[in-house]
Amino acid sequence: LMDPQGRLVMASDPSLPGKLEISDRRYFTQALSGHPALETIPVSRANGRPIMVSSTPLRGPDGRILGVVVGIIHTDTFAREMLNDSRIGESGGAFVMTRQGNVLGIPAWATASAFGLSDESALPAAHAAELVAAAGSGAVHRFTRAGSRRMCLARSNAATGWLNVIEADEDEVLAPATRLATVSGLISLVTLGLVMLALSALRRVVVNLRNTEADRRTLTELTPVGVVTFGSSGKPEYMNRQARSILDIGPDAPLPEGIPLEDSDGAPLAVAGLHEIEELVADEISP
Repeated sequence: LMDPQGRLVMASDPSLPGKLEISDRRYFTQALSGHPALETIPVSRANGRPIMVSSTPLRGPDGRILGVVVGIIHTDTFAREMLNDSRIGESGGAFVMTRQGNVLGIPAWATASAFGLSDESALPAAHAAELVAAAGSGAVHRFTRAGSRRMCLARSNAATGWLNVIEADEDEVLAPATRLATVSGLISLVTLGLVMLALSALRRVVVNLRNTEADRRTLTELTPVGVVTFGSSGKPEYMNRQARSILDIGPDAPLPEGIPLEDSDGAPLAVAGLHEIEELVADEISP
């Protein structure tokens, strides 16, 4: 849970609140403007790993945006679920990469050398460029690695921008009598893999963004910050549990007609309505 300034105030990992600030991330600014967002991040600020992020605004009972709810999944974990059954022959299989050549996920059975990675997470720049070009043309890409003839198909996922690549040893899968059938099967497998990847991503996004009013109220009740909303007349309309505790108001007690406000020096402030309250809050948070 992020506050309107992009600071992490609540997380499933209790060590993170107060240590993370994401006010410049597109998924945060888009959600803060009232629109859910889905974004892939090559390097997470929390742990340095690539992640997929979904975000949605957190609104109070009056519809005002109080913060942003963010859900993440590590792309390597996400990809492994999709790729483990993609084995072709002894060394062929599928992997997911960015257009810059960073490999986001490989099957659990594969090693980095199986797909010619220069390290655990990246392809050689020239080979990555060839795969991007192959994805754009839709053609089968053939190349040689360590004396072995290889072939692959690459397709781009429109939702994420990632490339789904299936690679195999040409001699293993393209015997003369089955060449056309194998190519057709590979194309079908790529299409099926992309559909499964898109559907799985969509399902996760839908689950993360399915926030009912009760869900948002629960988050507001659990926040360690006192939250009070005012009506147009300046009267309180809602207080969360922390606000009631601060003001010494019982959980079942009726809301007061008004709340005495003080300035930073402790002097009482007289306000007539919501407009004056908004001006006071704006003065407090202005740099």
